Amino acid sequence: MPTNSLLSASYRDLTAFKLPLTIQEGLSYLSDLNQKTILLAHYQHYFPNEWASSSVDCLYCSQADSLYSDREIEFLTLVNDQLFPIGEVDNFLDWDERMCDIPLYPQNTDWYDIELEELTATEQFLISVLGCGYDLLDWQEVFGFIPRKLLAPEQISWQKLDQLCQSKEAPLSYLYDALCLIDHSTGCIWLDIVYDNYESLVWDRESIDYLTEQWTIAQGYLTKMAKFDDWLQASINNRKRVIALWNNARK
Repeated sequence: MPTNSLLSASYRDLTAFKLPLTIQEGLSYLSDLNQKTILLAHYQHYFPNEWASSSVDCLYCSQADSLYSDREIEFLTLVNDQLFPIGEVDNFLDWDERMCDIPLYPQNTDWYDIELEELTATEQFLISVLGCGYDLLDWQEVFGFIPRKLLAPEQISWQKLDQLCQSKEAPLSYLYDALCLIDHSTGCIWLDIVYDNYESLVWDRESIDYLTEQWTIAQGYLTKMAKFDDWLQASINNRKRVIALWNNARK
């Protein structure tokens, strides 16, 4: 007598060959097949070695309720690991409908929707420099000192600040990039988008190449921020140097 696991596998295999019975089912079937073809073509193009070594049938699906084949999940995993982040790949198995576009998940802190105390110490400091954090009267308790002078953002020449930062040694030279990261003004899609303004791009080579390039840029910013973070928290004097550099960028 066949076991339950064998019957389940047989049913799963048969459903792969189920024909649509209505016009709506037919359209849905063709749309899904088109999306599968697109993803598998990208798999073959971007990861030729992994494609050649994969032993999974192109349309085989080990999860009975999943809309994605195992080969597509292989591709999505490779994208997530080697090209750019697309979230937890296992989530694709639970969706009720296929994602026709590439989902874009912000890779930067959306501090507008978070309590100030929940942010990192460096984020709190930079946000306060930008005039959106703690009042100066609270700086002694929070940051260990009160600056004698702190120019408002509208008094700052951002071009001048950028030039001044480039003349300094790292990690102090990363101040401009760190502020752009906080301000969501890096010009990098991964770091500037927020959840309130959800974006997506179609699964084509132009979008994949663009997002891969943008993710490389994002990693550069995040690496600088991590080094700047360690340096800034190392001493109060480092925070004072940031304020001095900021004030020197007066218009």
